[in-house]
Parts: sequence; structure tokens; C-alpha cells
Amino acid sequence: MFLYWREWRRLASAAAWAGIGFLPLLVATVAYNRYVTGSFTQFPITAADPRDTFGFGVRSIGSRWSTTAFSGSIAVKGVGRNGVELPPFLFGSYLGVAVAAAGWWLRRREKSTYALLAIGLAFPIGYFFFWGIALSANFAHVSGPLYFIPLVPPLCILIAVALTTAWRQRRALAIGLGIVLVVTTIPFLVTKLDNNHAISEAQVPWRDAEAAFNGRSLVFVEDSGPYLVHLNPFSREHA
Repeated sequence: MFLYWREWRRLASAAAWAGIGFLPLLVATVAYNRYVTGSFTQFPITAADPRDTFGFGVRSIGSRWSTTAFSGSIAVKGVGRNGVELPPFLFGSYLGVAVAAAGWWLRRREKSTYALLAIGLAFPIGYFFFWGIALSANFAHVSGPLYFIPLVPPLCILIAVALTTAWRQRRALAIGLGIVLVVTTIPFLVTKLDNNHAISEAQVPWRDAEAAFNGRSLVFVEDSGPYLVHLNPFSREHA
């Protein structure tokens, strides 16, 4: 669309083929909505609680969970926190963001660059109105900024633009920059792997928990919260 703005016939043909490809997904989606929620337009995410939806107001992930008064200011904080947590999960981390900015500058006059940025930003902008952006911000340092994942491919492409441009001009510079990006990635990667490994290690005792039971047993788990499976994957078959 950006590249062939005035070629209406070509755009119409592309839009028609895109519509044909999208139609089966649309039919499957509305059919599944109807099956789960009883409405073609109400998504399954609201099955546990109708308040788990887009827009500002009182929100909750389930009837047994506490509610959250989701507002514009909370959305801003959620988006900001997710944005801050994005670089540590990106190749090159904060340096990677700077290199991506350089890649954008090198291709700033190309229409495809703005199309790339539009694709990447569409999801964070849309999720600004979903309360999950604030909920996920509390755990973004461990799990990553889930709602900002669509930004990762455009950033990586722009990093590649900067690297390939450097390769064409001065190969030594490109090699050096690539090495620095890898080295910059390692400390953040090790930290994130260590954090997630510690969580996995804490869950391991659950793996053989069933061996301690004799027949039908009633088990009380301390501080398990209202949703046992939510806290530990190994508890699924024992709960």
C-alpha cells in the first residue's frame, strides 16, 4: 500500500487476494466465538469474566480474582514499563536499539521503512486500550514485554539494515559492530536465563509429587492461591 499508493488496480488485486486468504480465518474465528461465548463478536477471552476485555473501566481476569480499575494513566505506565523492559530481550539490548535507529535513518526516505514501523507499532498502540498491558508490566522483567513482541521483528530488520550498510562500506566496521552487539547481548541473556532457570528449579519438586499419594488423596497446598495450575505446571496432573 505504501509502495504502490497510486497504482489502484494493483492495490485492488492485492487486497482481493488478501481478503480471500483472510476469509477462512474470519469464519473460523466468529464460529469459535459463537461456540464459546454464544456471540459471534464476543471473544473467548471473556468466557471466564466479561470484564476481561478492551477499554477502560473495571477489569478482571476471572470472577475469583481481584478487580483492577484500568484507566488512561495506568495504560501509559504499562506501556512505558513494557517499553523499558524491551531492550534487555532484544539482540544487542540498548545498543541494538541505537543501531536500529541508525538503520531507520539510513532508510528514512524509503516508503517501505514507514510500512515496517507501522506494522510494528500497530500492536502496541492497539494494546494500549487493553488492561493486559498494565498487568503484564509487573512481570515483564522475567517473561519479557509480551505485548511488545511485534516490535522485535521491525527492530531486528533495522539492525540488519545498519549492519549490511556497514558491510558494503567497511567490512571491518560491520564485523566489529556485530561482535560488540553479541557481547552486549550476553550479560542480559545470562541474567534472563538464570532467572527463568531458578523458577524452573523451584517447580521441580512437584514432578514426583504423585508418588507420595496412596490412592485417592486430598492435598492442601500452602499459599497456592485460587488457581493452582496458574502457579505451577507440574500441578496440572496432581491437582
